[in-house]
Amino acid sequence: MLTLRVTLSATVLWGLVSPPVNSQSAGWRPLVRAVAPAELGIPAQTPVESDDAPTTRRSTVTLVDLEDLAHKHHPALAIAAARLAAVEAQRTQAGLYPNPTLAYRGMEMGNLGTPGMQGAMLRQRFVTGRKRQLDVALADREVAEWRAWYQAQQLRIQGDVRRQFYATLVAQRTLELTGELAETARQLAQATQQLLNAHQATQDNLLQAEIRAEESQILWRNAEHQRRADWRRLTALAGVPQLPLARLSGGLTTGLPAYSWQQAEALVLGHHPRLAAAEARRERAELAIQRAIKEVVPDIDVSVMVQHMYPTDADTTSLIIGFPIPIWNQNQGQISRTRAELVQARNDIRRIHLEIRAQLADTYGRFAISQQAVQRYTERILPRARQSLELVRNGYRQGQVEYLTLNQSQQTFLRTNLAYLAALRQLRDTGALIESQLLHGSLANPE
Repeated sequence: MLTLRVTLSATVLWGLVSPPVNSQSAGWRPLVRAVAPAELGIPAQTPVESDDAPTTRRSTVTLVDLEDLAHKHHPALAIAAARLAAVEAQRTQAGLYPNPTLAYRGMEMGNLGTPGMQGAMLRQRFVTGRKRQLDVALADREVAEWRAWYQAQQLRIQGDVRRQFYATLVAQRTLELTGELAETARQLAQATQQLLNAHQATQDNLLQAEIRAEESQILWRNAEHQRRADWRRLTALAGVPQLPLARLSGGLTTGLPAYSWQQAEALVLGHHPRLAAAEARRERAELAIQRAIKEVVPDIDVSVMVQHMYPTDADTTSLIIGFPIPIWNQNQGQISRTRAELVQARNDIRRIHLEIRAQLADTYGRFAISQQAVQRYTERILPRARQSLELVRNGYRQGQVEYLTLNQSQQTFLRTNLAYLAALRQLRDTGALIESQLLHGSLANPE
C-alpha cells in the first residue's frame, strides 16, 4: 500500500508543468489535474478570504480585458489628456490678436456752462515683426512635446499592466503547483499513518511525512498570499482596484518574446517618446531665440479720438501713433538666456539617448539571461528532472530506493519547476519592458 501511495504522489509532481515522458509505457495515471487550491477538496486548510476580498467572481480575465480597462479608467491617462488639451488651448490663445480699447473722453466740462469737450477714443495695438506667428510656432512645439508625453503615458500604462499580468499569471501557476504538492503530501502522510497502524512503517517515517506535509502547506499558503498581492497590484495598475479576484487566462510559454540586441535597440530607441519630447524642446528653444530677437521690433499703438466741442459747436478728430524706442533695452538678457537654453536642449537630447541606452543594456542583459535559462530548462533540465523522478519512483516501487531519496527527488523536481517559472517571469517582464520602450511607473506623479 505504501508503494502505491508514493507512486501516485510522484506521478502528480511529474505531471505538474509538462507532459510526462513515455507515460503509456510507465503505466500511470495522474491522481489529480492541475487545479486551483479551492478545488483540491481540503476546505479546512484553505486560507481564509480577507474582509476586503470581493464577494463576486469573474470567470476569467485576459490581458486584453485589463488593457481595455486601463485605457478607460487609468487616471494618469486622463491627466495626460487634460494637460495636452490645456497646451492646445494655449496654442489657440497665442494666435489671437490683441483686443482694441474703447474709451470715453470728456474735457473742460462746465466751460461757459456747457458740457465742454465730449468724445470717444479707440486704441489698437498692431503687432509687428511676425511675433504673433512665432508665438503660435512656439505653442505648436509645446503641443508636440505634450503629445509625446501622452504617448509615453500610454506606453507606461501598457507596459505596467503587461508586466504585472505575467507576474500574476506566474503567481497563479505557482499556486497550482504548490497546491498539488500540498495535496500529495497530505495523502502521503495519511498513507504513512495507515502503514504505521499496520506495523509496516516506522514512527520516524510518519514524522518525516507529517513534516513534509506541513512544509507543503506553508509553501501553498505563501503562494496564495503572493497571488492575492499580485492581483491587487494588477488591478491598481489597470485603474480598477475594485475588480473581483478572478482567474487569469493567458499563456506563459506561448508567443515568448525573442529579440536580438539590434532589434531591441531599434524598438526602444526608434521614435522614443522621451526623445521626441526632447526634440520638440530643442525646436522650441530655436524658435525662442528668434522670438527674443523680434521682441526688439516695437509694436505700434494707434489711437483715434473723435470729440465735439460744445462751446464752439465744432467736431474734432485726433490721431495718435506711438511705439517704444529700443535704445537701452534691446532684450539682450532674454536673447542670451534663450541661446543658453538651446545649448541645454541640444545636450539634453544626447543625455536622454545615452540614459535610455544604458537602461536598455541592463534590461536586455536580464532578458538574454532569462531567455537562455528558459530554453535550457525547457530542453534539458525539466526533461531530466522528470526522468529522474520516474527512475526514483520505479526504484521505490521495487524496494530499491529509500523514502528520503524519493523525497529529495520530489524536492528537486519542485525546485526546478519553480526556478523555471521564475525565469519565465523575468523573460516576460523584460520583454514587456522592451516593448513599452523601457517606460514604466504609470502611477507616479506625471512629469
